[in-house]
Amino acid sequence: MGGASTKSGDISSEEENFLRIFHLLIKVAPSAVRVRFDQEFYPRGLQIVLNIARSSTLVTLKKRRVINQAQWDLLFPLSGTPSSETFDLTLMICLIRNLTKIQIEDELPYMGNDVVGAALTTIKYYRNKIMHSSDGILKDVLFNKWWDETSKAIIQLGGISFIESCSLAKVRRLDRNDREILNEIRNMIGTFDPVPKGVRDICDRRILEWKIENVAQTRAIKRLTELVELHNVALAVGPSGCGKSTAIHSIALQLAQTKEYNIIIADNLEEIKYFYDPDRKNIYVMENVFGDATFDEYKALKWQMIDLTIDVAHRDIIRDRFVVKGMSGDFVKNEIVVELPLEKEKKYFDRLKKDIDQGFIKHVFANRNLKDSSFSF
Repeated sequence: MGGASTKSGDISSEEENFLRIFHLLIKVAPSAVRVRFDQEFYPRGLQIVLNIARSSTLVTLKKRRVINQAQWDLLFPLSGTPSSETFDLTLMICLIRNLTKIQIEDELPYMGNDVVGAALTTIKYYRNKIMHSSDGILKDVLFNKWWDETSKAIIQLGGISFIESCSLAKVRRLDRNDREILNEIRNMIGTFDPVPKGVRDICDRRILEWKIENVAQTRAIKRLTELVELHNVALAVGPSGCGKSTAIHSIALQLAQTKEYNIIIADNLEEIKYFYDPDRKNIYVMENVFGDATFDEYKALKWQMIDLTIDVAHRDIIRDRFVVKGMSGDFVKNEIVVELPLEKEKKYFDRLKKDIDQGFIKHVFANRNLKDSSFSF
């Protein structure tokens, strides 16, 4: 057993390990991180820093759901001034990561040379592990490793005064309240999941298959990942066998492992609507959006995917993968090119104009439509 005190009779050794680490990360670690946070952001100047970063950084983080609405309200309260005393652990680490030069990573071992960044990475990593536990237990060998690394990180950030706090947390007597906490944690696992259990089981089995796929991290995968994080959507287009599915599987797994996203495999847009949960960071993976092997216009029109894609697609997709039916050209006869019906043309050209207005003139005029002899303003 990792802890040294007498425990409540109905709590097993592995459950006790879990509760002790949970207490260390949720009760002790935030105070230590707050010490470092207040060193990086002087309390009296915090509001000024947040106001300056609001439009340049924080709004983007909110759109990407890195910062949720409750946290946003703490950053910009309707009355009074923001204070780190109201910030939770994840919000403080998020602000340090995005508004300072301290390098915080998503995985261990830490690859940088910054001791503060290493400590924050350790706490962030183990906090995510404990909050995403599926059973509420922790074996002794893992407990000892997690405890040593986490307590060391806490002391590094908060100072020697936290040595006693960590020591007491390791030997504190567990009681009935701790049993109730454990039950609450277990009750939270899977609660409010809008995905039916049977569908979730199928998704989990498919995700396990993804994990054994052999993936090379290409520039395309890197770019698609950036698009998902920046715009919340990415569309992989290419001929059969070029690795589209493998790429999106890899991206989904990466976001699940490093950004706490919940993977949902959807077969159509209706499922995205039904499985949507504003309180969770979900990433939806849908294959054969426009049909399998060849473009299925009926499927695209049925779910209005053309409208959706024109609205959100990256300008390279707009440039290279769309042609207008009202124009002639040999390039139309290609299974990986989306042929726009006549009623969608205005929306398409409105999108081109929007890209021009935003400064992407070169991209727009590289559009294959504009090279067609039948095109004219």
